[in-house]
Amino acid sequence: MGLLDTETFRILKHLLVDSGLLPPDATVADVGANVGYYTLWLAKLAVPNGHVYSFEPSQEPCEILKQNIRVNEIGNVDVVESACGDRVGNAHFFIANDHHSSSLNAEWAGSQAREISVPMCTLDHFFAPATQRGAPEFLKMDIEGGGTLALPGCRRILAEKRPLMLIESHTPAEDGAISKVLVDLAYRGYRLNNREWIRKPKSVHPDIDGVWGTMLLVPEESAGKVSLN
Repeated sequence: MGLLDTETFRILKHLLVDSGLLPPDATVADVGANVGYYTLWLAKLAVPNGHVYSFEPSQEPCEILKQNIRVNEIGNVDVVESACGDRVGNAHFFIANDHHSSSLNAEWAGSQAREISVPMCTLDHFFAPATQRGAPEFLKMDIEGGGTLALPGCRRILAEKRPLMLIESHTPAEDGAISKVLVDLAYRGYRLNNREWIRKPKSVHPDIDGVWGTMLLVPEESAGKVSLN
């Protein structure tokens, strides 16, 4: 029912919405939308005058996502039936027994996962200027280890648009990909798990001060605007 995310929603409402850091007419991307918990929250409460692009490559949760959008009469969402990675084309996607664990990462999905082929895009290509889609001001990314592919595929957006990002890391390799964003692209990370800024962006789990968990990534030039009180 999405109840595990209610505390995250509360924190995001305080950090982003109530503060005005994320305007109500913003464009956002929900990468790994699953059945739509974050898509619904973003579309109805965070950016009611904006637009949400929801990326979900797995057919079963994608159909539930579409149904949830219809039932809630939401008109500011586009569902994109594609994985997000580091190239444009098709990719091997692994359907786990628990759909929350399905991933581009075979090891994460588990030995019993079923392999299928899905379309894959890069966020840089999807939001290229020629498409006339406005680049997102906020990215949510929770793709079960797939950030190792999706983050390299959105470096132009991160460098030029400087969006805020909510990302959940699942593997040491994904920790490393997030660390590279923090270090190379001048972002800071605020960890929601323990409500602390990441003090060692070049370090990863199990370093308690390194990169791990659920994080809000903020451009360094905007970090002073994040109210933690």
